[in-house]
Amino acid sequence: ISKERVTVLLCSNASGTKKITPLMIGKSQNPRAFRNKTIPLDYTYSKNAWMTSVLFKTWFFEKFIPQVSPFK
Repeated sequence: ISKERVTVLLCSNASGTKKITPLMIGKSQNPRAFRNKTIPLDYTYSKNAWMTSVLFKTWFFEKFIPQVSPFK
């Protein structure tokens, strides 16, 4: 049984006019597939490729808030 997993967090407003940069969570700290490539998403890692409260809080305060604060 394969244990390869990723988690993807997608976020937008109700009308879809403002989209936040997606967050991908994988198991590897430096995945080979992303080496020397520019990808249009934020990447982080955890042991099980699951969202944890620490990862969510980091994403929320460092990525989400700065991207939505101009629209207050």
